[in-house]
Amino acid sequence: MLGKFGDAFDNAARIDEEVKLRGREALKEAVKRRIFESEKWAGGHEGKLVKDLVRVIMDEHQHDFLPPLPGKLVGIDDRVAEVKKLVNTDHSKTRIIVIYGIGGIGKTTLATIIYEGLSNKFAYRSFLKDVRETIKSKGMEHVQYLLISDITKNHESRVHDSDKGIEAIRISCENKKVIILLDDVDSQAHLDKLIGGCNFESGSRIIITCRDKALLKSEYERYEVKEMNDEDSLLLLSRYAFEGEQPPTELVNLSSGIVATTGGLPLALVMIGSLLKGKPKNIWEETLEKLKKVPNKDVQKVLRITYDSLEYEEQQMFLDIACFFTGSHKRIAIYLWNDILRCQDSGLDRLNELSYITLDDYDKLRMHDHLRDLGRAIACPANKKPWECSRLWGEEAITVQRSKEENRNIEALPEKRSVHEISALTLATMSERFACPFQGDCSFHGAFDEGIHQWRPLKIRSLGVFQFSEEMKSLREVQINQKMVATSAREGMVEPICLASKDKREGDALWIPPGLCTMSNLIS
Repeated sequence: MLGKFGDAFDNAARIDEEVKLRGREALKEAVKRRIFESEKWAGGHEGKLVKDLVRVIMDEHQHDFLPPLPGKLVGIDDRVAEVKKLVNTDHSKTRIIVIYGIGGIGKTTLATIIYEGLSNKFAYRSFLKDVRETIKSKGMEHVQYLLISDITKNHESRVHDSDKGIEAIRISCENKKVIILLDDVDSQAHLDKLIGGCNFESGSRIIITCRDKALLKSEYERYEVKEMNDEDSLLLLSRYAFEGEQPPTELVNLSSGIVATTGGLPLALVMIGSLLKGKPKNIWEETLEKLKKVPNKDVQKVLRITYDSLEYEEQQMFLDIACFFTGSHKRIAIYLWNDILRCQDSGLDRLNELSYITLDDYDKLRMHDHLRDLGRAIACPANKKPWECSRLWGEEAITVQRSKEENRNIEALPEKRSVHEISALTLATMSERFACPFQGDCSFHGAFDEGIHQWRPLKIRSLGVFQFSEEMKSLREVQINQKMVATSAREGMVEPICLASKDKREGDALWIPPGLCTMSNLIS
């Protein structure tokens, strides 16, 4: 070691000789592995260097960043032992193990425990959570990219075609001993696009979770996750409702009745237990009567009972998270709710307390897929037209933006594209509570000077910047009776942009074309 650091290290009286020797060896080993010189990295841009270092560390230690497991597991040990028997059999072959069962039964939890126990034995590994929903929202190509980047540690390449994507996966996995967990797959075609035709090295393990037994091929090893027995069910309910191992004497019969009606489904037991925690006996009796009317094992209807018990604002927050914000940082959701809901922090705490959501170590919002499906079914029932729903996402959101139908029921239309186009027609037909939680830039276009007097108060929220068409920039002053406010956030800062502001005359407003002046000071 040279220079001032070397001199200080050699002269440090409080460091014994053994530590000095080990320190030198550790530094030599570090130099052998990889050196990042800030002056030579991205033109000396240290921020880019830090981001790349974080990515490298995350890649090398991805097994340390797995989804969090529930904190009060019950009856899991026997299931883990049974699946391990399937996993540990015949190391001379690649084995595909499918864990299947009805929703809310604990498939993902079981698969995660197995993956955690095995991942450090494999140099090449990938955990793809919630495959079904990710394909719906981001496409098969995105899931293929995630798998390729996990195996190759290369995050630069992108997949633009799923046929080419599976070819790239086959090349990436050729003769490599891998462990891959594909969580919540609902189509054999999806499996074919992710692992079809791959020549893995002997000893590889592919773990799949799914609800549909028909998905299984004969060569797959199978494990069915069955309902919990009454004893374990009562224990799980007690841990969430009473924070103990058994119910108090006066609630034993009611607790047993609830266990019998929930069909041994862990998710339902957790939700009902969280709902009834600290509640008086009469609430337990009312809940049991409601549960008795629900068909056995219909977890969605059980969950709907707990949803109906929420306060109005808590329901709105739950629906927003289910439709838009699962996997997003909580500050993004809170930013949307500003000026719309009054109790964002206490509402989030309440949803967390009732087990509707969890916050991971990075304050990202997480939700069980059954709860997400419930929220989306409430926001957009299958028997309603898109413009009759309160929230839309994906392709339906794009369709509605281009539609001439009355959209006044719609309160939110997010998309995750880099630029979101908003037309005058869209704005003229939206709900008074309409909010766009866009996670990109917003582009306004269309004949905004036509029919502008019919606009209602609207708020548009974006995490990007606003862009305006030449048609809008060419306008000078338009008298209208209402106002619309758009706000933009960059680096956590909220910058209001006023598209319409109160004029001095009562009931009128002065519309000032964006881009002609700074709008922040016009907000009234």
